[in-house]
Amino acid sequence: MPRRDYIRSFPGRIDRIFGTLKLAFLHFALRPNGKEFISVDPNGAEADILDVFCGMDSDLVCFGRLHNRVTDTEYRGRHFLNPGAAQSRLAVGRIL
Repeated sequence: MPRRDYIRSFPGRIDRIFGTLKLAFLHFALRPNGKEFISVDPNGAEADILDVFCGMDSDLVCFGRLHNRVTDTEYRGRHFLNPGAAQSRLAVGRIL
Protein backbone atom coordinates (compact mmCIF):
# COMPACT_ATOMS: atom_id res chain seq x y z
CA MET A 1 0.00 0.00 0.00
CA PRO A 2 1.47 3.41 -0.93
CA ARG A 3 2.35 5.59 2.06
CA ARG A 4 -0.27 8.24 1.24
CA ASP A 5 -3.04 5.62 1.10
CA TYR A 6 -1.83 4.14 4.37
CA ILE A 7 -1.97 7.53 6.07
CA ARG A 8 -5.42 8.21 4.63
CA SER A 9 -6.63 4.98 6.23
CA PHE A 10 -6.09 6.48 9.72
CA PRO A 11 -9.20 7.62 11.59
CA GLY A 12 -9.91 11.34 11.25
CA ARG A 13 -10.38 11.72 14.97
CA ILE A 14 -9.78 9.67 18.08
CA ASP A 15 -11.65 10.47 21.29
CA ARG A 16 -10.68 9.08 24.68
CA ILE A 17 -11.90 9.65 28.22
CA PHE A 18 -9.56 9.29 31.18
CA GLY A 19 -11.55 9.71 34.37
CA THR A 20 -13.37 12.98 33.78
CA LEU A 21 -10.90 14.29 31.18
CA LYS A 22 -12.11 14.19 27.56
CA LEU A 23 -9.32 14.09 24.96
CA ALA A 24 -9.56 14.52 21.19
CA PHE A 25 -6.72 13.68 18.81
CA LEU A 26 -7.08 14.83 15.21
CA HIS A 27 -5.08 16.19 12.33
CA PHE A 28 -7.29 19.29 12.06
CA ALA A 29 -10.91 20.43 12.27
CA LEU A 30 -13.10 19.24 9.41
CA ARG A 31 -15.83 20.98 7.49
CA PRO A 32 -19.39 19.70 8.12
CA ASN A 33 -19.03 17.32 5.14
CA GLY A 34 -16.37 15.50 7.17
CA LYS A 35 -14.02 15.26 4.20
CA GLU A 36 -12.18 18.57 3.99
CA PHE A 37 -10.16 20.53 6.51
CA ILE A 38 -11.42 23.93 7.56
CA SER A 39 -9.23 26.61 5.96
CA VAL A 40 -7.29 28.94 8.22
CA ASP A 41 -4.35 31.26 7.75
CA PRO A 42 -1.45 29.33 9.33
CA ASN A 43 0.16 32.66 10.22
CA GLY A 44 -3.06 34.20 11.50
CA ALA A 45 -4.12 35.01 15.03
CA GLU A 46 -4.13 32.07 17.42
CA ALA A 47 -7.75 32.78 18.39
CA ASP A 48 -8.86 32.52 14.74
CA ILE A 49 -7.17 29.13 14.45
CA LEU A 50 -8.50 27.76 17.73
CA ASP A 51 -12.04 28.98 17.01
CA VAL A 52 -12.40 26.29 14.33
CA PHE A 53 -12.49 23.74 17.17
CA CYS A 54 -15.24 25.56 19.11
CA GLY A 55 -17.84 22.84 18.50
CA MET A 56 -15.76 20.09 20.08
CA ASP A 57 -16.74 18.72 23.47
CA SER A 58 -13.21 17.97 24.68
CA ASP A 59 -11.08 19.24 27.51
CA LEU A 60 -7.83 18.68 25.61
CA VAL A 61 -7.61 18.99 21.83
CA CYS A 62 -4.40 17.64 20.26
CA PHE A 63 -4.09 18.62 16.63
CA GLY A 64 -1.58 19.01 13.83
CA ARG A 65 -1.69 20.30 10.26
CA LEU A 66 0.01 23.61 11.09
CA HIS A 67 3.52 22.21 11.02
CA ASN A 68 5.29 25.53 11.49
CA ARG A 69 3.34 26.50 14.59
CA VAL A 70 3.56 25.05 18.09
CA THR A 71 0.55 25.52 20.38
CA ASP A 72 0.24 24.69 24.06
CA THR A 73 -2.44 26.97 25.48
CA GLU A 74 -5.78 27.34 27.26
CA TYR A 75 -8.54 28.94 25.20
CA ARG A 76 -12.27 29.19 25.92
CA GLY A 77 -12.19 26.55 28.62
CA ARG A 78 -10.16 23.98 26.66
CA HIS A 79 -6.50 23.14 26.41
CA PHE A 80 -5.00 22.99 22.90
CA LEU A 81 -1.81 21.20 21.97
CA ASN A 82 -0.15 21.20 18.55
CA PRO A 83 3.43 19.90 18.56
CA GLY A 84 4.11 21.37 15.10
CA ALA A 85 5.89 18.99 12.76
CA ALA A 86 6.38 15.64 14.49
CA GLN A 87 10.02 15.52 13.43
CA SER A 88 10.73 19.09 14.54
CA ARG A 89 13.34 19.34 17.30
CA LEU A 90 11.94 22.78 18.15
CA ALA A 91 8.47 21.32 18.71
CA VAL A 92 9.70 18.47 20.88
CA GLY A 93 11.82 20.84 22.96
CA ARG A 94 8.95 23.24 23.58
CA ILE A 95 6.44 20.54 24.49
CA LEU A 96 8.79 18.58 26.76
